[in-house]
Amino acid sequence: MRSWTLAWRCASALGAAFVTSAFACGAGLPCGYSVTTIMGPALPPFGQTTLRLHDINDAGLAVGHYFLISSARVPCTWTAEEGVKAIPVGASGILDAESVKVNNNNWILVNAQTNRGKRGFVLIPNASGSWDWVQMLPPVEGGVDTWVFDINDKNQVVGRQSAGVGNYPHGGYMWSIETGRVDIAIEGWNATSCVAINDAGTIAGDVSQSVQASGAASTRAFVLHEGAVTIVEPRGPYATSACGAINAAGILAGGFANATGLVGVGFTLDGSRDELVVIPPPQEASRWMPRDINGTGVMCGAMILSSNNQLRACVADGSGVLNLTQYAPPGVSYLSDAPSIRDDGTMVIKCISFCSVLLWPVDASVGDVNCDGTVGPKDVAAVINAWGAKDSAADTNADGVVDGADLGVVLANWTQG
Repeated sequence: MRSWTLAWRCASALGAAFVTSAFACGAGLPCGYSVTTIMGPALPPFGQTTLRLHDINDAGLAVGHYFLISSARVPCTWTAEEGVKAIPVGASGILDAESVKVNNNNWILVNAQTNRGKRGFVLIPNASGSWDWVQMLPPVEGGVDTWVFDINDKNQVVGRQSAGVGNYPHGGYMWSIETGRVDIAIEGWNATSCVAINDAGTIAGDVSQSVQASGAASTRAFVLHEGAVTIVEPRGPYATSACGAINAAGILAGGFANATGLVGVGFTLDGSRDELVVIPPPQEASRWMPRDINGTGVMCGAMILSSNNQLRACVADGSGVLNLTQYAPPGVSYLSDAPSIRDDGTMVIKCISFCSVLLWPVDASVGDVNCDGTVGPKDVAAVINAWGAKDSAADTNADGVVDGADLGVVLANWTQG
């Protein structure tokens, strides 16, 4: 495990492509990130495993999997104290598995290939320091599949299941110890997949008129809140909408894409205000897709490069999208995906090679609005240019608005003549 810190500068890191004004550092993004590189275990004489972490909770417990060959994945955890540890398999017939989510109660979601088909499992901590495996049983017997996708801190789980044997449409569900499995099918649509759930019990996911809820030509994102359904229709030239995640405030992060899936934009939908914000990709990319959104509205995900269709990990705060490859460890050519972000801005990142990376936010010194390492005239200009704004890095005292008090903070911390 290796760590270092790298800072990026707002003025030079991002351009103004696909937006009407230059990217400005919003209140959501830090000045840079401290990088922790994590490797999976070496398995002599076979060699180095590939590690893929997918999520991390507030206590620093990360989950994922490692493998020598991709069809024999081993579910695992990581902590700074104990490193990477395999999760003891607590169910029979498992051939291959990955842990995909962890909540703040240390409940873990695992998707596995078994000798009876694909199965989702909920791992519940037990008194011995391990986990009890609870299988998400399919709605009918005979080899149909289940998946688990998200869990909130009330231990409510959402996922997807096959609705029958053979070429049957997908169905969504919510599960908890108290309710058992509650099947979810959105009226008027052939297939449903429940992708995300917040602590209020609001569910987000995908629907379609195909047998597959996600990835179909008719896919639409949806939000289900207190029995009311909102379908997100694609905007502009785009053919589909898709769900990425939903945060504690009920803000949905997702994407619009064309029929090929190679061209598209990200979006957020605040249902409480009926406000949809479209976030274009940066100039180097043809599309980006949010994978997660935290409580402050910062999103992480992946973008598709226009030049070669390769994926790059990225982060966005609503005012633009930042390619995270500048944080790639030595010897790693690029970072390919960012599946998870905590409320404090910590992100789980996928390397293109053997490793996974954790990015920890590094804030600027007080008054350094433009993140250039000093407090001086440029910071005064930044405060004046953002005067009256309600969501800006120039809000140095975090009172919700940029005004004279913020200018006072800059002057009180002056370091440059």
